[in-house]
Amino acid sequence: MRKIMMMLVVVVLAAGSLLAQEVKVVEKVSKKELKKEKKAQRKIEYELFKAEGLNSIEDRDFVLMADRISGRSFRPVLVMDNLNFIKIEGEEITVQYALDGRIGVNGLGGVTYRGKIRNIEAKDLGQGKPGNVLVEFVAPYARGMVRLYIDIRGDQATAQLLNNGQMINFRGEHLTTESADVTRGISRAVF
Repeated sequence: MRKIMMMLVVVVLAAGSLLAQEVKVVEKVSKKELKKEKKAQRKIEYELFKAEGLNSIEDRDFVLMADRISGRSFRPVLVMDNLNFIKIEGEEITVQYALDGRIGVNGLGGVTYRGKIRNIEAKDLGQGKPGNVLVEFVAPYARGMVRLYIDIRGDQATAQLLNNGQMINFRGEHLTTESADVTRGISRAVF
């Protein structure tokens, strides 16, 4: 009887170890599939966020909340996103940057630039590629037309403002004007 019980225990253990090996093989396959599914999901989300950003620009209801700014004369600097933004609302545009601990003409350590939009050209470069936008606007005290180039990459956006040889780069997430909470400074000068 003991021999039969021992044989039964050995058979049960052997069957359990074979089943465990099969489960490990299934786990490896499912991990690969899971990785592919996540990658496909990220691609879908990228395209959805890009389309949402391009639509909000065309609807003129767009805010780029910049968490990093740079220029020709300085490296990228981490900044507060509610003070550094680009806001397109209807026919008006507001571009503001504020560097912490500095004195600026807007009272926040930088410049606030408000103007009227003259032209917006938006285009989608295709699947997996960014959406490009050109915004041309005029503002008091500005010399000529100010150009703003925006690239939308998923839920992130970058922008480059060019005015009379000066350049400011913005990088951060894009939202609608309703979702964004920004603090606007005094606008009385140009970049």
